[in-house]
Amino acid sequence: MTFAVWFEQTYASWVKNVTVGHSSNYNVFFNDSLNCELRHSRLDELNHAGSNGAGLLMNTVSGCLIEDNIIRERVFVPTDKQQNLELHPKTLPGAPGVGNGPVNG
Repeated sequence: MTFAVWFEQTYASWVKNVTVGHSSNYNVFFNDSLNCELRHSRLDELNHAGSNGAGLLMNTVSGCLIEDNIIRERVFVPTDKQQNLELHPKTLPGAPGVGNGPVNG
């Protein structure tokens, strides 16, 4: 599945206390929506490594509130823009199923 949770052309919609994982692209997608909320949820690992995917994707939204969530691992930053600014270096897990990374299953 491309998006585990997909809201399109919605008003006052919300996701609360939900755990989402193993999506093939994005865990939650808000598109063309107004006053949406994502609260107290966990957006876990995708079902693949590499680019083209993240925990949350928002497109053409307004007045939305995103607070108190755990969005894990996939935040895309182009290589040429990355900096070595980890608050606690070397504390994030490796790739899924590799070394000390999370295990699927």
